[in-house]
Amino acid sequence: MNKIIYILILLFLFGVSALPVAAVTKQSGSIKLTLDEPLYASTIAWYPGLVVSKTITVNNTSGDKKELSFQAINTSQTGAMAGVLYFNVQQNSTNLYGASNSKTLQNFWDAGEVKMLDVSGSSTTTLTINIAMNETAGNEYQGKQALFDLNIGFVGEAPVTVTSSSNNTCGDSKPSVPGTLTGAVGPEDGQVTLSWGKPTGNFTYFLLAYSDSSSFPPKWGNPNIGKDVVYVVSGLGTGDYYFWVRAGNGCMPGDFVGPTAVTISSGAPGSIVGQPASGFAPGVLGETTENEAPNLVLKETKKENNKGEVRGSEIKDIFNDFEEDGKSFNWVSPLTIGGLILLGIILGYFYLRKD
Repeated sequence: MNKIIYILILLFLFGVSALPVAAVTKQSGSIKLTLDEPLYASTIAWYPGLVVSKTITVNNTSGDKKELSFQAINTSQTGAMAGVLYFNVQQNSTNLYGASNSKTLQNFWDAGEVKMLDVSGSSTTTLTINIAMNETAGNEYQGKQALFDLNIGFVGEAPVTVTSSSNNTCGDSKPSVPGTLTGAVGPEDGQVTLSWGKPTGNFTYFLLAYSDSSSFPPKWGNPNIGKDVVYVVSGLGTGDYYFWVRAGNGCMPGDFVGPTAVTISSGAPGSIVGQPASGFAPGVLGETTENEAPNLVLKETKKENNKGEVRGSEIKDIFNDFEEDGKSFNWVSPLTIGGLILLGIILGYFYLRKD
């Protein structure tokens, strides 16, 4: 009997430790949200060019179509940080707010209640919130932060308040400009060998960019080519090319050196003029690339921020969604533990028979 008890204890402890961590749901009125909270943890170290995306599942529990709105509340910042963070909301890659970095977090704060889209009755939709730090943000934003909460709800109903953020920048110093950038054709057709001087200060990577004109910003870039100060670009077609390079670290990039011009008279076999070289992609430096998804026309209205707590809101485990007479029942734990106990009894029985 002691052996059976020992086996059951081990299985019970294993089962409890193996239970999945449930997502959090919040509900107020007919809106139910499933999300991580806080959306943006304080451990995120923001630096120019960083994009962090979070998803929110919105469930309309009523049978009627509802209009969904967002509103920032409890906002605070240091160093005008909200002005260099872009705020974008999407549904299935369709922009609902802030397409192509057109809205900063400060714009969103100032807009008050922003109506996003209609949600059909008894339906669920998933939204993505993207926050990106402006690539051109300077050294003055080190150690700054922008804090806010979100009211998400259906128009005319009490919203759900979501603890949203602690957007902090880290404190590494900005890398210096790399030394003189030079380029030479070769060693193979369609290749250019580039070299530059090592910058001072802390850096963890180089970003290399190029274009077919000397205009800035360049068209194509590779965001991380490592820490070597020599790099061979391959797969180029015939023509004139202009190259830039800059250093970066976990906090921010430095300034560019360049451009340096190189003319290729013999392109790589199969190369297509106007197409990026191997390892490079368009728009890496933030050159405007229009989102092909249609942008929705937004109706923005302002109203007073609700600073109080949301009445009727509740936090529930997604495994507690079975309710009867207003009481929530957690069915995962009993089933899991019950199954483990039954398995333990069976194993213990055969173990004792073996003895």
